[in-house]
Amino acid sequence: MCKEEESMKSSKKIIFLLIVLCAIIGIYIAKVSYDNKKQSEETDKIQLFKTDKKNIDAIEIKNNKGSFSIKNENNKFTVMNVRYKIDNTSVEEIVSNLCNIEALRLISDKKEDLSRFGLDNPQGQCTIYLKDGTSKKLYLGDVVPGGSAYYVAIGDNKIYTVSDTIGKQMIKSLDDIRDKTIVIANENISGIKISNGNNIIELKSSDGTRWYMEQPYGMSVSADNDKLNSLIYSLKEIYIEGFVEDECKDLSKYGLNKPSLKVDVFEGNNTKSLIFGNKVGEDNIYFKTSDSNSIYMMSLESFNTFNIKPFDIVSKCPVNPLIANIDEMTIVNGKNKYTFTVKKQNSGTNKNNDEVKYIYELNGKQIKDEDFKDMYNKYCNLVVDSQIKNVIKGTPDVVITFKLNEGFEKYVKIELIPYNDNFYEMLINGKGDFAISKTQINEFINLVKEKQKS
Repeated sequence: MCKEEESMKSSKKIIFLLIVLCAIIGIYIAKVSYDNKKQSEETDKIQLFKTDKKNIDAIEIKNNKGSFSIKNENNKFTVMNVRYKIDNTSVEEIVSNLCNIEALRLISDKKEDLSRFGLDNPQGQCTIYLKDGTSKKLYLGDVVPGGSAYYVAIGDNKIYTVSDTIGKQMIKSLDDIRDKTIVIANENISGIKISNGNNIIELKSSDGTRWYMEQPYGMSVSADNDKLNSLIYSLKEIYIEGFVEDECKDLSKYGLNKPSLKVDVFEGNNTKSLIFGNKVGEDNIYFKTSDSNSIYMMSLESFNTFNIKPFDIVSKCPVNPLIANIDEMTIVNGKNKYTFTVKKQNSGTNKNNDEVKYIYELNGKQIKDEDFKDMYNKYCNLVVDSQIKNVIKGTPDVVITFKLNEGFEKYVKIELIPYNDNFYEMLINGKGDFAISKTQINEFINLVKEKQKS
């Protein structure tokens, strides 16, 4: 019995080893087959043209869209005789692809009816001029059935197919290689003005970090810095969807004589503008810049970044000065008045010491730092809920005032007027259309009362 079991175990081991051996042989055969196939494919490719980029003097491309020439100037390839900015990456792509042209297949080496391949009237021509005085010319025909390659001829009776990558280089236009980005804003923006008919949003910043809305609410209203940074980022790189017309003489054709929207960007004494006209179909809109009459198209998705309403970019707490800029903050609620003062002292004995210590007082009595900061954090976390359509005048339940030592306005008055059972209307220096919940204000007033008791 034991011998039979040992014999069975030995048989199983042999079978297992045979299976492993077969698997190894199968993998080896598959790899050899793959390598042979790959080598065969590489051998089947026909080299039509190959050279180093440094040997090229110029490349000329002609097609149904026009023609242009690329010149090698000290190993830097530039497009000749153009007045606008070219995308160098696109130029390098053309040169790199045309330096090494391989045919996928030889279709015919006999005289054929060229119209069968679209070569009787080629849709593209490419001439590569070398520094040794020789040249190579290719003619581009139709796309092969299936769309993955093009027919080409090289001046003799032979017809080949080349990859669509090569073919697409030969049908590019100047518009295809133009720089498709426009920069309106740099790093030193001091103001932005968005005009939509009579509706104007004007934003200003003294340091480029904190932004205030001069119109329509007044300079004391803070803008949402995250949203402003997103807007500024969009102005730094504007993408062109399409080129329409250069040196346009009649802006009315595109609705640009009476702009639908205008964005002015201020950097010191310099101003640049984006000017928008009519929509193009359902997806794009015409636009131009203030320093050129070239007409472009922008996607409506990008356009909507600039087509904003004032409330879209107001800070959640519209008046939120830095503590360092506050001299006095007063809250009046009925007969109760709470005056917080912020005093500064140099923390060192040296008068030139830049480190500052803040002393906080409530109604003339010094309070703990954390008590003032708790109160002010609560205030800064107040969030305006919505806009009010019908602004009303009335007696405020709560008045908050700031006396500031920095900023565009040194005195700010916030009035909270009952609007309905749930909301206050918020006026800032007599302006505004904000609604804020009474619950938030009541919680804030209760915290202020607690700080006075403590």
